[in-house]
Amino acid sequence: MKSIIAILLIGVCLAKPLISKDFINQLKKTATWEVTEYEENVFKGIDDYDLADESKTTMDTEFLPSITPMSSLPSSINWASKGASCAHEPRNMGDCAGASFAFAVAGMVSDRCCLKDKDHGWLSTMEIVSCSEENYGCAGGWPMWATQYVASKGLVDEACYPYNGKNEDCPDKCKTSADWKASHVCKCSNPVTLRSVADLKTALTTGPAVVTFEAYDDLYAYKSGIYCHVAGRFRRLISVRVVGYSDETTAHIIAAMPFGTEFGEKGFMNMCITCCGMFGKYEKGNVACSF
Repeated sequence: MKSIIAILLIGVCLAKPLISKDFINQLKKTATWEVTEYEENVFKGIDDYDLADESKTTMDTEFLPSITPMSSLPSSINWASKGASCAHEPRNMGDCAGASFAFAVAGMVSDRCCLKDKDHGWLSTMEIVSCSEENYGCAGGWPMWATQYVASKGLVDEACYPYNGKNEDCPDKCKTSADWKASHVCKCSNPVTLRSVADLKTALTTGPAVVTFEAYDDLYAYKSGIYCHVAGRFRRLISVRVVGYSDETTAHIIAAMPFGTEFGEKGFMNMCITCCGMFGKYEKGNVACSF
């Protein structure tokens, strides 16, 4: 029997703005990275409870196999430039506020499949939202379970099952005339858990990976530079596709955020590699697979 521990990221119930002018002004005094001006912030006008409805669940005993870390690793990797044609553009999860796990895994699989000369564009994030039964769709989920789903089934492409940002039953036919079962491609293999920085770096030598971390108020004010948490309340867990890392200056990952290209650096964010509970707490959120 699965032992489930629910982490309900509820926040406060009052309609308090997620980002305020006062918070932005205070953040500018302490942040070591560039802060987005209030008027330019994509989260301006969004209340905190609009972002506080994601649930994450974890099981006590089920894990993926570990990866064997390499003893010698490059000082930096960036698949957004190294394999630019396969680094698919960051997308916006919109009102399906708990779907970061699905975007992260669909993005990782889309990129890795492309790197093996099998570019199908963005594979269906919506299939993971609707069909990964261990997870909870727009209410949240773990990349581990989503990756296991892809290893078992593969994914259809975006044309077959486009993203619509809402919970719905898993379909048995494509939105196009294509056959649902025959349209599944890019079944990944050897899914692994990434338990350390060395594990993540090792996985990134062959393509993008997925990590999960704690998001605080100040993350939503990021514009550029290397983000390290300095202010604000814990909001939720977010899972992201990681396209690279660098040990130069401050060691950091390069993450494709699920907020669209208007956020951060054209949808990407540089984050301190030791930030925000990334390792040691959410092992079901840190995964990779291969082709």
